[in-house]
Amino acid sequence: MNTHQLCGRRAAHPLIPASQDEGPALGRILLLECHEPSAAAIVGTLSGAGYDALHAMNAEQGMEIAQWWRPNLIVLSLSLPDPGGLEVCRRLHTAHRIPIIIACAQSDPTVVGAAIAAGACDYLPAPLRTGELLTRIRARLHPQA
Repeated sequence: MNTHQLCGRRAAHPLIPASQDEGPALGRILLLECHEPSAAAIVGTLSGAGYDALHAMNAEQGMEIAQWWRPNLIVLSLSLPDPGGLEVCRRLHTAHRIPIIIACAQSDPTVVGAAIAAGACDYLPAPLRTGELLTRIRARLHPQA
């Protein structure tokens, strides 16, 4: 599996080409999460479950990665700064039309509704339970499995 955490300085070309099939990966998942310890745990879980996972710390990185890596699914934290998670969700949904699972500590129905209206296909309360996260990812990427 491929895991790679981007930083401000990275190679000019993607380290994980979108067109390259690299073994038995179940799919590409982009995680947009600004809290480093949470991101490391989630990427480790996704990688351990057989997914290729990349982590972006902010909206700009996330939008750029989504453009060249073409993930199959995005897990997006609503706590992203400038622009906020809802705006990032809108932009990603409009540009890429791929499943977006929102992760957020808030369970306010208004926030959940706003996330779905912005283009999210699912909503998970944080802290994430790994079993539930993997089940929902499988349901979106492998509905017949």
